[in-house]
Amino acid sequence: MAIESLKIHPATPASEGIAMNADTMTNRTFAEIQIGEKASLTRTLKPLDIQLFATLTGDLNPTHLDETFARQHQAGQRVGHSMWAASLLSGLFGCQLPGPGSVFAIPINADYQHFNASGSETARYFAVTNSCFMMNLFHNSDYIFNSDYVFTDRFDPHTEGYFSGEGTITGRFFMTTNFVPDTHTIKLTDYSERGKGSTNMKFDLARNTMGAHISEFPVGTYKKGHRHGPGAHVIILSGQGYSVLWKDGEPTERVDWGPGSVVVPPDQWFHQHFNSGAHPARYLALRWNNWRYRFMRSQDGEGGTYTSLKLGGNQIEFEDEDPQIHRDFEAAMKAAGAKCNMPYHPGCTQK
Repeated sequence: MAIESLKIHPATPASEGIAMNADTMTNRTFAEIQIGEKASLTRTLKPLDIQLFATLTGDLNPTHLDETFARQHQAGQRVGHSMWAASLLSGLFGCQLPGPGSVFAIPINADYQHFNASGSETARYFAVTNSCFMMNLFHNSDYIFNSDYVFTDRFDPHTEGYFSGEGTITGRFFMTTNFVPDTHTIKLTDYSERGKGSTNMKFDLARNTMGAHISEFPVGTYKKGHRHGPGAHVIILSGQGYSVLWKDGEPTERVDWGPGSVVVPPDQWFHQHFNSGAHPARYLALRWNNWRYRFMRSQDGEGGTYTSLKLGGNQIEFEDEDPQIHRDFEAAMKAAGAKCNMPYHPGCTQK
């Protein structure tokens, strides 16, 4: 299937997961899983495994089963089912490093299957894909869903540690990885461009053109207003607050949110996120374009979302925003029994 996908296993009331190694399988609470833990699997794919997997799934593609046929095609030899490797991924996530808040991307055109390894709790995930765009681009469902091209540059099942979650960081906050074990606790770095105290991490997941980022901002603060193209799904991970959204020249609309809420700003609508709760607010955004692969050059421009409108960008600086926005925020903080923590804001009355 030639469709990219980004998925998150969100926080749920579940308190237990399953941990498994080669010898035993024991119950384990999420609290017992520590930051920095690693897990890995090593398996040798044998011809008999390919035959049994083909029988089990009904995938009898000759590139897996017929050596003569396979030599005439891309790989030059028989290849294993990508679904076989993906099933190892599910076992790794579900049995060795369970927990709410993990995020990963399905490599393009890789078969996959999800397993709930808990014996007592349901599993829920949230996914954003580019399927609508692909359907409109090729308008041929047979090509999209039945292409067997193997993108070995995206996912090679023989590569060890592919889903280890370690990742590499480029520059200040640009990470390349295929698995984030816990979006709630991953370390973020300074992103004051969006507001004092803001932190951020941007992801290149599975070398796909879709991207993601995580942002957090302190208690009693809010982000600068900005706008961008469509498709960004903002998933609230922690904190309480609200967002205001508006089309240029039209009245604002307010939406209140908490953990598990999803906010999707429409195309080129200005929006701001406000932390009116008692704890830092953190969110995950799944969207078009990652920092490494720019799929399309939108009207946002390079750096447009954090460059002032006065300089040709799409961000509203605090000194340029509608004064009513800050007055409403101070009122919301007062109603919550707290106060604004933005003495640097020109409209702040609680310095």
